[in-house]
Amino acid sequence: MRVRCALVNKDGALRPGAFVRGTLVTDVRRERVTVPVGALQDHTGKPTVYVAKGSAPGAFEVRHVKLGATGDGWREIAAGLEAGERVAVSGTFYLKSEAMKDA
Repeated sequence: MRVRCALVNKDGALRPGAFVRGTLVTDVRRERVTVPVGALQDHTGKPTVYVAKGSAPGAFEVRHVKLGATGDGWREIAAGLEAGERVAVSGTFYLKSEAMKDA
């Protein structure tokens, strides 16, 4: 996205019209539910996470989610997952395979 702002450039490292990678910090901060990208799979054409079912070890539920913003190694979950829910973050291809066999 294009951003125009005033910056201190004492050493002349920044040139007019140059592209840079940066982070905008604002006074508004919203908490978001995010997962590592490795936690996501495409299941029946929909983005999916595998949510731990209760206290049963190794039991997961297929949960379709709506994706939001992308970051460095993570993805925002805009809908379909609540903060604090436990999801599988590795071995998700295996879980997908098992879910597809059961379907």
